[in-house]
Amino acid sequence: PESVTYEYNTYSVNRIGRSAFRDCTELQSLSLPATIIEVEDEALNGCKLLKNIRFEDGNSTIKLGVHGGRYPTWSATKNLFYDCPLETLYIGRNLDYITNTDGSYTPFYDRTNLNSITIGKTVTSLGDNLFYGCNNVKTLKIEDSDTPLTIGKDKVDGFSSPIFSSLIYLDSLYLGRDINGEATFSKLGLKTVKLGELVTTINPLMFKKCESLVEINLHDGINRIGEESFAYCFKLSSIIIPRSVKCIENGAFKN
Repeated sequence: PESVTYEYNTYSVNRIGRSAFRDCTELQSLSLPATIIEVEDEALNGCKLLKNIRFEDGNSTIKLGVHGGRYPTWSATKNLFYDCPLETLYIGRNLDYITNTDGSYTPFYDRTNLNSITIGKTVTSLGDNLFYGCNNVKTLKIEDSDTPLTIGKDKVDGFSSPIFSSLIYLDSLYLGRDINGEATFSKLGLKTVKLGELVTTINPLMFKKCESLVEINLHDGINRIGEESFAYCFKLSSIIIPRSVKCIENGAFKN
């Protein structure tokens, strides 16, 4: 809840402390209201049935797990949701967390049961390594917003790639806003892509080598198709270019 009443006094709930839900073995869903500003390390240890989590829409950043340079006291490989077989995830706020050279401290590291992710309209940025190891996500929805979404990188063992690059089996994408970044969804298993009315630019390399892509709608309002944005999309047999497009860059539909 956003608030609790104790001895006739009402208190705002703004933090989930360490071990707060430890061994809540029947907990299956968790919704965190906009008042929550921090979920401390180990708060969800032993929640072995927690499949669905929502970070409700809000304008304040929420801190997840360890901060201030300290490392987990209980295991360097166990992130905040280590024990949770997450299947669906809704992110409605910016997230603050630490990461490391193999991505294992990030809150959703290696959640292989995760199959659906939604990014809410109030999120303005996604940090490095956020979905590293989430290889089985099938659907990604980025909700409509007129504010471009800034995305980080997967930075692991000296290599760098867009943070969605771990979603290798991603099948369906709804993109409701512009993205700051190149090659955002390249080399993924996408079959269908739907673009929202607020998308104005297809960035360079955005869907390059999405070799299973068969369908994408380009609505009136898109003004630029970037360099090699659909290069090597071998199954994309037809596409309608709207009248609003002013620029098609080199190699946009190469091969």
